Amino acid sequence: MSSRGLSRWEHGCPSTRYRGRSASPVRPPWGSWWRHRGRDLKRVTLELGGNDPAIVLEDADVEQIADGLFWGAFGNNGQICFAVKRVYVHERRHDDLVAALAARAQSVRVGDGSEADVQLGPVNNKPQYDASRSW
Repeated sequence: MSSRGLSRWEHGCPSTRYRGRSASPVRPPWGSWWRHRGRDLKRVTLELGGNDPAIVLEDADVEQIADGLFWGAFGNNGQICFAVKRVYVHERRHDDLVAALAARAQSVRVGDGSEADVQLGPVNNKPQYDASRSW
């Protein structure tokens, strides 16, 4: 949910169909949000960055989602707060997804980010490089 989308639910969720909420805001407008929540308080889970999962269900079309999943993890070299960092995949889709993601990784041109045909450049700094090599 983007910060622009927050205004859509800033006044709460008056429906009794929902037991809770989950959000990952860019900017926290919690003052007005909590004021309005007092009428119909629900449990709230806030994903404030860090470990963003992707969930791949049994009926997923692996070829259709692989490109988006790959770039969801590696866009900006994975150095954005909402980059995919974990993938939960149904066991029946696991091998197909691994193969599809590996194919995309092998086809991506890595190099100097200032070159026109390079798709992924270097990581931000030496500590980040060292951390990525340790995985």
